[in-house]
Amino acid sequence: QEEVKKMLLIKEVNGSKIYAKSGWGMGVTPQVGWLTGWVEQANGKKIPFSL
Repeated sequence: QEEVKKMLLIKEVNGSKIYAKSGWGMGVTPQVGWLTGWVEQANGKKIPFSL
């Protein structure tokens, strides 16, 4: 799990870390893309997101 977490780290800002994975659905019209993951704040709080 730690190795996967390292691969998903995309940015670190002021002690907070953003982990995410993108995807693209080509089998539908219109095509869709997404970015889903979580933010780990410096205080340890985790906030999930999906765009």
